[in-house]
Amino acid sequence: MNFYINGQKFTLGKTTLQDMIDAGVPFKDGELEDAKNNLKSKYQSAPFKVDIGKNFNCYIYVFNDSDSGRPANECYVNEVSFHGSYTKGETQNVLTFDFPLNVTIEDLKANAGDPTEKPYHNEDDPKFIADYLEWTKQGKKYMNRNRYRFEFYNYELRNVTITYFP
Repeated sequence: MNFYINGQKFTLGKTTLQDMIDAGVPFKDGELEDAKNNLKSKYQSAPFKVDIGKNFNCYIYVFNDSDSGRPANECYVNEVSFHGSYTKGETQNVLTFDFPLNVTIEDLKANAGDPTEKPYHNEDDPKFIADYLEWTKQGKKYMNRNRYRFEFYNYELRNVTITYFP
């Protein structure tokens, strides 16, 4: 479960927040003020925002799976969430994944198979059609699931969340 910021590869469950800081990831001003604060055992952090461009959002979460509290920057990244622009034609080139951010629903299904979770499709308002597709796998250590979640609005990918729990 990889993602890339400015071409630098990061892997959920392996990369720590400190690794990202050391790599020069462009966190938004003030986001790292709590990076050295204690994160309770078996807890996920609040989001750390990465600056990927106007009208785009990227949130990084870390997880402490140790038996005691530890500084958030020493914990591994377990979730990245991308929220795309709703303005036609806008792009960003800071955050990428192992799949293109212009993937279609059909291409996603062709490459990943049918979603493991029941897909959501809503056409009640023809001006706003929503599709959510999610592929999950049960973690081995915790009840939470690993997942890839894709949200399409009017058939264009807008949001992606990848989450890892051991």
